[in-house]
Amino acid sequence: MSIARWLILNKEVYITVDGCENKFSKEEAKSKKLSKDLKAMGLEKAQLESDKRALQFKLDMVVAEEAETKDRAFAAETAVAIANSNLEAVIVEKDKQLAEAREEVEKVEVERADAAERVLLAYKEKFENTHEYMELTHRFMTAGGEQLVERIGETHPE
Repeated sequence: MSIARWLILNKEVYITVDGCENKFSKEEAKSKKLSKDLKAMGLEKAQLESDKRALQFKLDMVVAEEAETKDRAFAAETAVAIANSNLEAVIVEKDKQLAEAREEVEKVEVERADAAERVLLAYKEKFENTHEYMELTHRFMTAGGEQLVERIGETHPE
């Protein structure tokens, strides 16, 4: 609790309680009021110290929460950065797969065109100037195969 120091000089009493010095006459010092005041000052001091400790504890908690919040924010930023880099890697991989798929589609289209050309040539050789050949040529042309029919006509004239 509080420490009181009494210094008696002549007719005055100097009382220091936890660094607070008060001057009283000897009569006042002897009175009950003074002892009550001393007790009250000691209790006030104890209450102030308790309040100080409580405020320091609250401050420490706020500082700890702030540090924890900063740590969580840093962890979140790190997670976002990792996710972004992973996403970029996935995008690059998907772009690569898309390019490969396009190349594969082009190869298949070339093979299909070659197969259609072979079919048309085979029909031309077997059924040249027949109704079936004319119908097949018409189907190719209506399906967008005009270039194929023209190419067969150029490379294999009748």
